[in-house]
Amino acid sequence: MTRILRRRPARSARRQSGFTMVELMVSLVLVAVVVGLMMQIAVVMLAGFKEQREALEVSRNARAGIELLTEAVRNASAGVTNGDVLDSTSCNPVIGITVTNHDDEPDSIELIYASGGIVTSARNVVDSSTTTLTVVDATGIVAGDQVIVSNGTTGRLIPVRAVGSVGVTTDLATQTNLCSSAPMPTGGFAAGALVIRARYARLAVETGADGVPMLTLDPDGDGPETSEILAEGVEDIQIAVGVDLDGDSAILDLGDTTDEWFYNALGDPAPPPITGGQWRALRVTVTARDVLGRGNSARPAAEDRAAGATDNFRRRTLRTQIEIRNLGRAL
Repeated sequence: MTRILRRRPARSARRQSGFTMVELMVSLVLVAVVVGLMMQIAVVMLAGFKEQREALEVSRNARAGIELLTEAVRNASAGVTNGDVLDSTSCNPVIGITVTNHDDEPDSIELIYASGGIVTSARNVVDSSTTTLTVVDATGIVAGDQVIVSNGTTGRLIPVRAVGSVGVTTDLATQTNLCSSAPMPTGGFAAGALVIRARYARLAVETGADGVPMLTLDPDGDGPETSEILAEGVEDIQIAVGVDLDGDSAILDLGDTTDEWFYNALGDPAPPPITGGQWRALRVTVTARDVLGRGNSARPAAEDRAAGATDNFRRRTLRTQIEIRNLGRAL
């Protein structure tokens, strides 16, 4: 039997030739278009993420200023119900809480406030000749701290130079005759007076050498220590003082010079002294901006300060009302 072999037909020249030049060029163009679109999308997404991070940073800076002020104000004038607490350490002319108002620039605030919740009591009379303050329990107090000595209505912030050995009582080396502006009360503070760890702070807006505004804390005011930077980008703080003038446990807010908020309207007079026992709250507005200038906004009006001009900064403004817990009744 004869086997017939059939020859397989040869492949066409077209199937063996691969891509033509035209097909290759079209493919390259399509790949380039796809890659370009992907890169453009990636650039847009990265720019969006960067803007979001910058916006969050602006918000964090504004919130940091609000939170610090809130904590300090709530603990201001600790142990002194009428605000009569003076700085006998650095001799700053603050009385409990002092607000310096401006209608054309940021406000500033000075406070003497409790720090760390450390409270004990004195076991000796504290007057202008005292160099040793003997307390029942000095746990948490170290050299370099400051303490308020208070009889409930009068207080003085004094320095702790050194802490003696711990026993039934502990001796704190101090000095009480540093400041003629903050003399000891007549007769001094009797044994049993409250002793509260505290600090002085001046919070203000300053501008750095690079032109970036920042919230700063000065731990000794007019003293030699330099300010600490708390938050970059904070460009404005406006503070209004709420005073319960009629004793009805409410603060009338009409937005003008006739209500019970001071520094909330242009032309407002200074509030009555804090020692009158009528201060109830502070209303704080903090405005922060980005440091690179990637936005388009104007600093908003706040309390008695008018709005600024539009520029290329992104901004965030936060506002809060803070009860001064150690003065009089709560609202």
